[in-house]
Amino acid sequence: MARPRKARSSAQLGVVAPAAPGPTVPRIRVWWALLVLATVVAYWPAIRAPYVFDDIASIPANASIRQVWPPSIALSPPVNTTVSGRPVVNYSLALNYWLNETLGVDQSPYPEGANKTLMFHVVNLLLHLACGALLYAILRRTIASQRYDVSLNENASSVALVVSAIWLLHPIQSEAVNYIVQRTELLVSLCYLGTLYSAIRAFDAEERSATLWALCAIAVCLIGMWCKEVMFTAPLSVMLYDRAFRAPSWRSMFTRRRWFYPSLFATMLVVISGVAANARFGTAGFGSGISSYSYLYSQAWAIAHYLRLVILPTALTFDYGQQPIAGLRGLPGALLLSAFGIATLVAWARVARWGWFAFLGAWFFLLLAPSSSIVPIATEIAAERRIYLALAAVLVLFVLAAREVFQRKGWRAAPWFPGVVCALLAVVTFARSRTYAQPLALWRDAVVNAPDNPRAYQSLAAELIRQDPPQFAAADTMYRRAIALDPSYVEAYTGLAAIAINLNNQARAESLLTRVLSLDPGNAEATQVLGRMYLRAGEPEKALPYLERYANAFPGDNSLVAIGTVYFMLGRMDQGVSALRQALRYNPSRGDAMRLLGGFLAEQGNSVEALPLLEGAVRADPNAPLERALLSLALAQLGRADAAAQEARAAATLGRASPRVLVLAGRAMLTVKRIAEADEYFSDAIRVNPSQADAIEWLRRTRSKRRWSAPRDTCEGGRLTAHIADARHATTRSGKLTPCS
Repeated sequence: MARPRKARSSAQLGVVAPAAPGPTVPRIRVWWALLVLATVVAYWPAIRAPYVFDDIASIPANASIRQVWPPSIALSPPVNTTVSGRPVVNYSLALNYWLNETLGVDQSPYPEGANKTLMFHVVNLLLHLACGALLYAILRRTIASQRYDVSLNENASSVALVVSAIWLLHPIQSEAVNYIVQRTELLVSLCYLGTLYSAIRAFDAEERSATLWALCAIAVCLIGMWCKEVMFTAPLSVMLYDRAFRAPSWRSMFTRRRWFYPSLFATMLVVISGVAANARFGTAGFGSGISSYSYLYSQAWAIAHYLRLVILPTALTFDYGQQPIAGLRGLPGALLLSAFGIATLVAWARVARWGWFAFLGAWFFLLLAPSSSIVPIATEIAAERRIYLALAAVLVLFVLAAREVFQRKGWRAAPWFPGVVCALLAVVTFARSRTYAQPLALWRDAVVNAPDNPRAYQSLAAELIRQDPPQFAAADTMYRRAIALDPSYVEAYTGLAAIAINLNNQARAESLLTRVLSLDPGNAEATQVLGRMYLRAGEPEKALPYLERYANAFPGDNSLVAIGTVYFMLGRMDQGVSALRQALRYNPSRGDAMRLLGGFLAEQGNSVEALPLLEGAVRADPNAPLERALLSLALAQLGRADAAAQEARAAATLGRASPRVLVLAGRAMLTVKRIAEADEYFSDAIRVNPSQADAIEWLRRTRSKRRWSAPRDTCEGGRLTAHIADARHATTRSGKLTPCS
């Protein structure tokens, strides 16, 4: 990586030393300060936008991000999510999750909180700005060193600033920034630009510094390979940049950088190993259900559509659906891309004069190739975030072409013109960010702009269910429209089943979910909802096979708490304890798991182990009377009479209408021989429910002043103790069944 000896001429190297004319450094800093402010303002409406779509599975439902140490957990993202096979992105989410916990932010998915997504959005915005800064640095250094136009050299800073400003403020970038889990695109773009920038510095530096910059480029490239598959093309981009702007020939390029390129290309093994391990199974690949030809033809339409949005950013769409493009719709795009591809090849044949065009064209295609070529991505046929970094190549061509036209015509562009363009783009981005702030508006917009997309109707229906009050009738209509577009669209049937469950129509829900499993026997959503529906109805025998199947396929705290509850209800205590312990390994702060396991251990007399669990359950929900009543019993068994009495009073106050809570409070007081208080709690339980058998038995024993022992009916017939049998499961307004404490 040593820099060529100074005796060699610039012409021999094909390099013009970077110039630094144009605006002064202080003036550039002022413009950058204004640009940062404009970018923050443009994205500010979405700074607290709630989780949406794939965010749910990748953040609040992702158990692997709930602890940053040991890092092996956060670096092992769950399968079948956006972060699958992308450990660096998953670890960044874990750091965000830890930061939220440190700040005391509620991170449960529902109900929505005002600040739970704030830091996630802040980090995304900072990453976007960092990408813009790196893009500016690369463009400025490249333009200042190019050998085609002296006047362009002299305005390197201005041109780089204009391109970077448009790139930062363009509304087509809003998906990558506002859609939290698309941090995948932000991080891989940061690493892509960081790799290229470090390589450029290595090309231009003296020997020692060149080695350090080269090592930096390799390290950043390696990190990027663990962010997203698009990084696979970064080594090739660096090599093409070198040939286009630095090396006088292909041979000289490899002889001067003997170890750099082999090391850089070796990082590609990370992506190759991920593909071999099938990390993205079911979402991408040749076996994902879409033919390579059909997908490639669809991408011709999609890329042409992105380019249209670059020029006229109207009708931006959050979700384009999964249906491939057919007919003649993809033909204009295919012709346009073919012409651009041929022009790029011709430019490479004349690289001495057209190296800049050759590199920009190659960069555009290389950035889009992993997601927009022959490898199908079954989950979505198009996505505006895919052009996030490739937009830079388009904007450079636009800005240079506009500059050329103005020069040839003898026009003088007003210095405020780029500012007007950026201001208009910022206004559109601001409006788009407001749409992201309201998921209902986001999905209504998607339905309007992609009316043939059944997933947009299904997602809109789910948002309608989440409203307060839930709009079940409107949601039902949306689900039926989705089914009309695609009769095999199982997610819509699952949504209709959720509505039926909310309306207590179990027979209809069971029929709909059974139909889903007939269409898609491995459907995880239907499997878990059907199992939880049976559990909620008090039919654990029916629930067991469904919840076991779901827990085996997707082990996590939600599935393990559900299956643990079923095991307890069926008297399979050891399996229930094992499932709950495993659930707490996934989520150590899971309140209902701590309550169930701690309560069971307390009933078994193992109060030493039960106490920290029940204390954690109370911390998770200080206003839960059952948790406090169980904690009072554990404290009493450990002889801590005053603390037990305090928790018993709190439990009785919060659960004055619950006989079970009052009985537990009475048992705690009886354990510490506070007979009068125990008598009062048992009497209150009988007043609430005169037929409460265990309250009557405990009161009889208290008044006869016998030495008490646990009544036989607490574990009668091998069934779960009373407090565990009362574990409830409810349907959230998201249309999915989740345990509630």
